[in-house]
Amino acid sequence: MKILKKIVTLVLIASLTMSTGISAFADGEEKYTENSVAVVQNETEGQSVTAVKMKSVAYMKVGAVAEMLPTLTVSPDNATNKAVEWESSNENIAVVDENGIVEAKQTGRCVIVARSKDNVSKQATCSVVVSQSVESVALSSKSVVINNGESRKLTATVMPANASEKCVTWQSSNNNVASVSATGVVTAKGAGTCVIKAVSTDNAEKFGYCSVMVTQKATGLAVVNAPEQLGVGEKTTLNTIITPSYATTKSVKYTSSNNSVATVSARGVVTAVKKGQCKITATTTDGSNISTTFDLKVIIPMQDITLSDESRNIIEGTSSKLKATVTPSNATKKALTYLSSNTNIATVSADGTILARNKGICKIYISSNDGSNIRKCYVVNVIRPVESVALENNDITLNAEDTCLLKASVLPISATDTTVTYISSDTSVASVDENGIVTATGKGNCTITCLANGDSEKYDVCSVTVKQPVKGLKLIGNETIKEGETTILTATVSPMNADNKELTWKSSDTSVATVDKKGNIKGVSAGTVTITCTAKENNKFTASLTITVKPVKTKGELIVDYASKWVGVTPYVWGGTSLTYGADCSGFVCSVYQNFGYNLWYARTNLDMVGKAVSLSEAKPGDIVLFPGHVAIYAGNGYITHAMNESLGVRTTPLSWGGYVRCIRRVV
Repeated sequence: MKILKKIVTLVLIASLTMSTGISAFADGEEKYTENSVAVVQNETEGQSVTAVKMKSVAYMKVGAVAEMLPTLTVSPDNATNKAVEWESSNENIAVVDENGIVEAKQTGRCVIVARSKDNVSKQATCSVVVSQSVESVALSSKSVVINNGESRKLTATVMPANASEKCVTWQSSNNNVASVSATGVVTAKGAGTCVIKAVSTDNAEKFGYCSVMVTQKATGLAVVNAPEQLGVGEKTTLNTIITPSYATTKSVKYTSSNNSVATVSARGVVTAVKKGQCKITATTTDGSNISTTFDLKVIIPMQDITLSDESRNIIEGTSSKLKATVTPSNATKKALTYLSSNTNIATVSADGTILARNKGICKIYISSNDGSNIRKCYVVNVIRPVESVALENNDITLNAEDTCLLKASVLPISATDTTVTYISSDTSVASVDENGIVTATGKGNCTITCLANGDSEKYDVCSVTVKQPVKGLKLIGNETIKEGETTILTATVSPMNADNKELTWKSSDTSVATVDKKGNIKGVSAGTVTITCTAKENNKFTASLTITVKPVKTKGELIVDYASKWVGVTPYVWGGTSLTYGADCSGFVCSVYQNFGYNLWYARTNLDMVGKAVSLSEAKPGDIVLFPGHVAIYAGNGYITHAMNESLGVRTTPLSWGGYVRCIRRVV
């Protein structure tokens, strides 16, 4: 029944804006989404709803929310009331609110109904299928170890148990190590490690994994250094090779069939215990149980070969027998092998007899034959002997410290040793070095013997005479004499045992001094002269001495010399008479003269009365010079020595110091 209404203006605005439309899922993948729509209807005349339509099927995940309205169509377009009521056939599976928002609660199926409010007989239904997402995947083993070529079944558990899609896909990280089938069967391909994954087809981010180690068992075993025999106490380490080279476990277990004969350690060290035989077995430990065995013989080995000596000189053309002793005495094999390094020099027989053939050096090797690898070396020196030794000089004369070379000839020149040794019978007379250089060390006679080193019975002798030459001169004696005096100089010749000590004497100026052949010197006149003596044997050795000839002094000069000794010593003391403690001018003059036996004290205050008067031009050293109020001793050359004053004491000054010379008196 239609109801006509006149509506001036009717505006129906349906504005539905949702973040998510209805989503349908198949095999865990989203298929489509419908966005919200806006419906605006302007009617001027009412119309009843004639039909309601909606999508017939929708797929949702537990907990998901979807909007049904975008799929809803109400007809006709100009229907007056397009509002609908929503209803769920099973709210335990999915609920729907008044706006057509559906929320999935648990897995299962239900029907969502949209019924027209204008005409309840008009409705639409949508079958909603709710499924459970996969949350995790776990494998039956986290890690497995399998042998190459073997297989192992893995099982994938998808959680939760009510997950709608429980299918997984299987993957291997390295198919060269292990592959995996679509049903989870792992097959070992080669030694190594890899990871097997089971990935959810519902959600690729959900997967389980298992670490797989593929091992390779041994297929072969060999001992590459198995010894046939060992000596008691000897050890060796076995070296085994396991095939293939990439086998995972390469350890080996060792056993001995008789530990009293030989033992073998876990590391393959075989130790020979006592004489006998046994078997040594090596077995793999990886379960392949591959083994290999070898026979071992334990012997008492040779421990050493002792030689009577290590080398020997054998004269060319002769023979000599080697003496070798084997230890221990109960060694299993005692046989020895002899070998010459140069049969042109010497040969050796099976019993150790050496035959010297030609000059030279060779080695004889002595070796064990029991496998103990003992080897000794014996040095043979084949000697070609010396026949004679001759010196170029058999009588020489030398001066001490001189040298000369003795030359020796050794015959034949092809002798093995043509060297010689020199020996002095008295090294204090002459020494000799290894090269035959003779050094004269002291005066005397000795002999030098030259011995052949190749044969000490071959030698020659040289007689040596050593003379002692002058090596130095020293001249001593008085270096000062007076005119007319004589003195003797002493010349010392060194060394004391010089053979010729004769000397010659010479004066550089006979007008000053002369010298005779014995070194007696005579002063002739004042001056200096050099006296030289020279060794007659060798004029390069000389000695000289400078002699000063002094004139004989007058007593006046001696008085002046004595007075000068007190210059700067005697202080000036008024009335003093002591040269030591002090004197005045007259006390000083009287004290000096008193030292020479002249008593002038009686005229101390009138010294112008003593002796005789002389003029100034006639004044000589020792004369008394009188000045007004002062007196002095004339020192010669215009100088006087006198007690001057308290500040200066006794001094020697120019004559002019005193001023006017009153008179000069000569006492001496």
